[in-house]
Amino acid sequence: IFNQTVKENERRIHATIAGFSAPFAAFLGAANRMTGGSGGDYGVLRALIPPFVGLGIIAALYGLEEPGAGLNDRSLVLFLSYFGAFAITTIAFEGVQWLMSRRYGATAVVRVFPIGIFVAVAAVLITKVTGFQPGLMYGFVAAHAIVSETRLTTEQQGKQTLYPAIALLGACLLAWVLAGPLRFYAEDHSQWYNAVPEGIAVGLFVSGLEGLFFQLIPIDFMEGRKLFIWNKLAWLAISLASGFLFWQVLINNDKDSVDALGATSTVVALLLVVACLGATIALWMFFKALGPEEQAPTAGAEA
Repeated sequence: IFNQTVKENERRIHATIAGFSAPFAAFLGAANRMTGGSGGDYGVLRALIPPFVGLGIIAALYGLEEPGAGLNDRSLVLFLSYFGAFAITTIAFEGVQWLMSRRYGATAVVRVFPIGIFVAVAAVLITKVTGFQPGLMYGFVAAHAIVSETRLTTEQQGKQTLYPAIALLGACLLAWVLAGPLRFYAEDHSQWYNAVPEGIAVGLFVSGLEGLFFQLIPIDFMEGRKLFIWNKLAWLAISLASGFLFWQVLINNDKDSVDALGATSTVVALLLVVACLGATIALWMFFKALGPEEQAPTAGAEA
């Protein structure tokens, strides 16, 4: 909810912090052009390279939350697992949205959101200060964004949520099926790099399924809202599928993350949960109270 609220209100956020960012105008302008904010040719390489760099930074930052993080095999496995899981999740959802935007005639990119890096740094610092394990992950770094003055129709927006959701759900299911065999493979081979495929599969399933489950909540700023408005039956079908897996596999059967909270004071864990929830609700309510932005012209009908 935090991620999508920031994404949907990016222009307002930039306008709000414009005064504070004036000393860095040249740097921010170059970063904006690099990540697709000023027109031009948006080919595949230009669409993927900046997000991949951002995802690499995020993976390295979150790797620092692991006790004993440093220049060792364990940290390298964790970094590559995070990076692989984040990259596949981004391609499956945001990448498919990018392809669909191009099909609908809108200029779009998978853009780097620098605020996500600042949030990740804050999450790592909080984890280190409080000793919270398995670590706090909050925010994002790359997301699909339409950069032309084009507004998609209700049907196009709905499909641009449904098809990426199906792609991400399929990737999560594949990762779930492969996780067991990949674990056995890693146990039978002692080299550190043999543990990376399992790490990617587990990370993809957990992060992708959790992200999809919350993304489909049909409230303002969320992708689920667009799908719900266009086709309630399609929304119900994909929401039930992701919701069932989220509960049955992640919450009901897999208690590793819950058990890991035992290493942290219950009070600390509770305070962090309340703080994250409070920040998310406050941000959402603030932009909800502002109302919708002025809309750009509507795109032509789908071919």
